[in-house]
Formats: sequence, C-alpha cells, structure tokens
Amino acid sequence: MNHGDIDIISEILEKTQEEIENMKPVSIMLIGKTGVGKSTLINNLFRENIAETGIGKPVTDHLQKITKEGVPLVLYDTKGLELDPSVQKEVRHEILDTIKDSYNSPEEEGIHLIYYCINAAGGRIEEMEIDFINDLGKIIPLVVVLTQSIGDNGKKLAEYIRGLDITAKAVIPILSEDYKISDDIVLPSFGLRELLEESFKYLPKEVEGSFNNAQQVDLEKKADSAKRWAKRYVTTTFGVGFTPIPFSDSAVLVPMQIGMLAHITAIFGISMDKQKIASIVAAVGGTGSDIIRKNYRCECFKIYTWSRYDCRGSDFGRNCIYYHYGPCL
Repeated sequence: MNHGDIDIISEILEKTQEEIENMKPVSIMLIGKTGVGKSTLINNLFRENIAETGIGKPVTDHLQKITKEGVPLVLYDTKGLELDPSVQKEVRHEILDTIKDSYNSPEEEGIHLIYYCINAAGGRIEEMEIDFINDLGKIIPLVVVLTQSIGDNGKKLAEYIRGLDITAKAVIPILSEDYKISDDIVLPSFGLRELLEESFKYLPKEVEGSFNNAQQVDLEKKADSAKRWAKRYVTTTFGVGFTPIPFSDSAVLVPMQIGMLAHITAIFGISMDKQKIASIVAAVGGTGSDIIRKNYRCECFKIYTWSRYDCRGSDFGRNCIYYHYGPCL
C-alpha cells in the first residue's frame, strides 16, 4: 500500500468520525425490575452489544448512563424497582429528577423516549407500575415493552394494559432473541421491528438519524435512508462535476466521494477500522486480490449504477448510483 492509500484511509476514518460526532445522540431511558431482560432487549435492538461493551457512568444510586464511542446513543438504565416500597419511592424520585435535569442542564441533550419493561411471564402489572407509567408518560413518550413474551402471556397482558387508562404510547410484547424449548423446538424472536417502528413515531426528527445508525433490526430502513440521501447528493453536486465511484477504472477517491462514503457509513452505523478501509481502497483502485474484494463486499457497501429507467428518465444515466448493504454474494 502506497503513501497515497494511507492518506485516503486516514481521511475516510476522520470524516466518518466527524459524521458520527455531528449526530445529536438519541437518549432512551430503560425502566424495569432487575432481571426483566433489559440488557437482552438492548443488545438485540442496538448494535455493538452496547449493554455489555458500553461505558456505564453512575448518575444516582439506582441509575446509570451508558454510552459507547462511535454510537450516537445514550441509555439510562435503572435498578431497584424490585426492592421494598421505600426504595421504589426513592428510585422513582431519582428517575423523575434525572429526566428534569436532562432538559435543564446545558451538558445534557434531554431524554427522548422511555421503554418501560415488564416481564410478561408474570402475567400482571402492579398498581405502582400503572401510577408510575402515568406520571412518566405525561412528560416523555413512553412505550411499555413486555419482555420474555412466551406463549399467550404476552398477548393477554398486552390486551389488558391497552384497556387501562394509561399514558403509554404503545404496548408491545417482545421476545428479544430465539427461545430454545428443546433440541427440536425453538421459538423465534419477535416484536423488535414493531418496537423500532413505534419508536420512530415518537422520536424528534433531529435524532431519527442517530436512532437509525444505532439500531440493527431493520437494515432495509438504513438502506432506504442511504439511497434517499445519495439521490439528493447526486442531484445537488452533479452540476459541479460530481463523478460517482467506479470500481473498475478509478484509482483515486476525490474529496466529495470520500465525504459521500463517510456519510453513508454513518447512516449504516458500520464500525470502521483501517483494515476495512484498506480493503475498500484496494477494491476501488483495482489492485486488491479477490479475497480483499470479497471482504469488501461482506463488510461494507455494494455500489451499483442505476439504469435510466431506475433514474426515472433523468439525464444522469449511469451516473446515478445507489448503495446496498447486505450479506456476501
């Protein structure tokens, strides 16, 4: 690899990091008793196993703030709601104070959404939980998540809660990951996509991109967002000499193309390192081996040209491009 390739790699990494840093983090609070399955929910809903690999910083005795570099997401996790009533009351005050502080402090961005988690296996919701949900739902959009919804328990409990006069925006039964009953019977996971769709309904527009970056449930939603952005980018830059990235005959990524790649990478939320970027550069330059090309196709984007028909009869012709993220071909 020559010095020019190293410069390109560094520039792509730098610009991708800039794109992520420019995203306003989406802040979500998780409320529920210990053991309800909050960590399993988060690790399956968001990328990077953030509940395990993120950095937890205590906010109060019963509340911690979890972040991870490169992921525009802030999680507030609670504990102690399973303890005696005096502790539960203390936890409630801490949660309400933290929400208020997040909007009043110049250092915080404000909490955008609450996931109130209840274990569906118990088949019930406590009066304390109903009261707390009503208090919280008056302040911030709240979704009740019924975790570990195996069998009919989740459906029945969801129907019951929906019939109550509560401030929750939605009640969603979820099985965050496949549940093995025996060697021959495995219940497939469900509900994560519904939770994702409901979350998008109530998040502010300015953090939708961050939420899309962090989520790992719906790759097609990421692809749609990337294609819409790419169309706008091509339209606005074509008049100043924009040229798409032709893998077959180009050895250099011009600055605008580097910026495009960085922005698309940020939309998808792909963790990039120098090795992956090197594979891209090798593929673009036409000097990489078939193994490198295959790794590129697996790890990042496949970039195709659109036909004139796909471009709705525009004059761009084969200069129209779209990005697709998916498994190896």
